[in-house]
Amino acid sequence: PPGVSGWLVEGRIIYDCFVLNEKAGAVYYHGSQAVLKNLIVGTAATATGKTTINVLSTMEGAKRYYKLAADAAALPEVTYGTAITTSSWTELTAASVEVSGGGNTVVRVVEVDSESKPIAVGDAVLNIG
Repeated sequence: PPGVSGWLVEGRIIYDCFVLNEKAGAVYYHGSQAVLKNLIVGTAATATGKTTINVLSTMEGAKRYYKLAADAAALPEVTYGTAITTSSWTELTAASVEVSGGGNTVVRVVEVDSESKPIAVGDAVLNIG
């Protein structure tokens, strides 16, 4: 009937958003609050005890840094607008870099602007050869 749904809609507002896991990367948020973008990070086993970190990024000119850790809880927090201490991170000089696992199981990659403030972050489980 008119007034509920159909051809006549009277200010109906729906606040929920249900997204399947496979489609979560296609959701875009446009609002006034600045947030970190999702950085797509993957790893591939290479030589014994080594892995390759692969990063898919569309930001030209942005620097990327990574940090390895034994588990996800040990990874450093990254906050939008708060500069990281680049000396405690390792610079990712290319989109694909081979590293030694050294007993670590996860990696966090952060993309920063010219002031070392994070603009995107992504995590991945290490696949060690």
